[in-house]
Amino acid sequence: MFETDRGKFSYTTKDTEEIPKISEEIKSEDWNNFDGQMTYFCINNYPFISSTDKTGPLAIMDDGFSDLVVVKGNNIGLCKMANIMLKTDGSWEKNGQIDQSLGMDYHKIKAFRLEPEGGLFSIDGERYETKKI
Repeated sequence: MFETDRGKFSYTTKDTEEIPKISEEIKSEDWNNFDGQMTYFCINNYPFISSTDKTGPLAIMDDGFSDLVVVKGNNIGLCKMANIMLKTDGSWEKNGQIDQSLGMDYHKIKAFRLEPEGGLFSIDGERYETKKI
């Protein structure tokens, strides 16, 4: 099995007047919530995170959205995760749609909250202490 980490994340696809403070629980029906194991979590505002890795194939820099990519659960094997990462050459996307056979969720979002419980936390390749964002 591939290493997974537990955490919570919430996101909304709608414009929001006010984002709840980090210390407040999100109770709005406009927000989607997940609490469980995650193998991969990435937010993109641009299709590429490097010259060859296209992890946000539907991302448009000035559309007002961020693109959320997440692999939920703890039952993903190393081969399946490797298959996902090898397809960051742009083959996640076919005719404007994400390849659903890869087993990941892809959403255009307006705001998010991530509450990791351990794991690796990286922003632009720099490692940070895991904490709520």
